[in-house]
Amino acid sequence: MNSVVKKTESQEKIIIRDEDLFPPETLRIEISDQPPDPAVTPPPPLPRSPSSRFWSWIPFLLVLLVLGVLLALAFVRGEEEEQWMEQLAQRADWSVVRILSEEGISGTGFVVASRGRRHLILTNRHVVGAASFVGVALRSDLVSQGEVVGVPKDDEVDLALVEVVMAGLQPLGPLGNFADVRSGMEVVAIGHPFGLDYSITSGVVSGKRVGMVIQTSAPINPGNSGGPLITKKGIVVGVNTETVKPEYGHGLGFSLRADYLLERPLWSCAPQVTDLLNQLKPSRK
Repeated sequence: MNSVVKKTESQEKIIIRDEDLFPPETLRIEISDQPPDPAVTPPPPLPRSPSSRFWSWIPFLLVLLVLGVLLALAFVRGEEEEQWMEQLAQRADWSVVRILSEEGISGTGFVVASRGRRHLILTNRHVVGAASFVGVALRSDLVSQGEVVGVPKDDEVDLALVEVVMAGLQPLGPLGNFADVRSGMEVVAIGHPFGLDYSITSGVVSGKRVGMVIQTSAPINPGNSGGPLITKKGIVVGVNTETVKPEYGHGLGFSLRADYLLERPLWSCAPQVTDLLNQLKPSRK
């Protein structure tokens, strides 16, 4: 251990040790002119290859791809929503018919169930009247004879069923649950007002009345009776029944709940259409 000895005026020895000059906690920095040891020196970073640079972009490209697909789907969905009435009108060509009664009454009906060439048509009781057979006319003007095969047991319910055997028809759509009908829902009415075949009018559900009646702003006129009231999802919620005379108000049309047909105990139907009735099921929302 090295030490430095100083003498004071009193000639007393003062010993200064290395520990006093360089305490243990003191950081010593040594400068050496020797080259660094290559074993402990980190190697310089390797240059990135073009392929590695490409793969680093993959996550970003995937995000762009997903965003592009979502935007495309949103655009297609928007186009479909804008064309929903046009699509319903085209479907009506194969499902909505004219009903011609022997009493000279002309109205509308629509197919609710099919099995081969046999079809079950829902319409209004006042359209078929007291007749047992009615004419069923397609858009092609082909007319076939249909048989009235069912009416509600309650004479006040203005509904009726007609069976017809002919080609070129198919069910219009599922029958909606009356409980799911809400004011403000967009709907269309299809029928043959004043002999104008396959007319389509739009509106909204204005309200539900008297337990089984749907009030709508979709224009309904004579000849629309028995035609469907359909939501934008293609669900049949009503059977167009009547309108208020212009002198009493405008924009007031009424439809009977279509799912009344699903209440089998409330109907008197011919046994021959049991298989067709068994195909009827409530729609999913």
